[in-house]
Amino acid sequence: MATPRPRTLLIAPLAIGVVLLAGCSDNGSPSNEGTSPGTPSPVPAQTTGSDDETFGSTSSGSDDECYVHLFDANDFDETDDNFKLTEPGRYKDLADLPGADQDWTDEADSAKVGTSATVTIWSEPNFEGKESTLDPSSEHAALDPEPSSLELTC
Repeated sequence: MATPRPRTLLIAPLAIGVVLLAGCSDNGSPSNEGTSPGTPSPVPAQTTGSDDETFGSTSSGSDDECYVHLFDANDFDETDDNFKLTEPGRYKDLADLPGADQDWTDEADSAKVGTSATVTIWSEPNFEGKESTLDPSSEHAALDPEPSSLELTC
């Protein structure tokens, strides 16, 4: 005679599915809050206005179109240092951007924004100083001032 399965085993796959679907919803705010640069957290979180960095996709468009391409020269000079940030999130400083091999704080002289991305930049670390919004599909040949913190949403 077979033993009955505990209810937990029957409910667990449903609960996991609900959590995964909740993380995929597009509610206009970043979906995950991380504790260190480049380390996404699997727990959905709301933006609270703190200076914590927030990571995770909020994309409703193609990942190929969700980016900000930073250039360490005016006019998008690709012969100088450049870096394409493709991980949506809030970055209180640009010292440890995911995938970057250098500190981009106060170094980005120009930028291109992907078609499904919006970028907010601040002139100072911790989301302080002058704030500017870079719209989707926009190009900025001379950023002034250069960003020291940013938020990438898609």
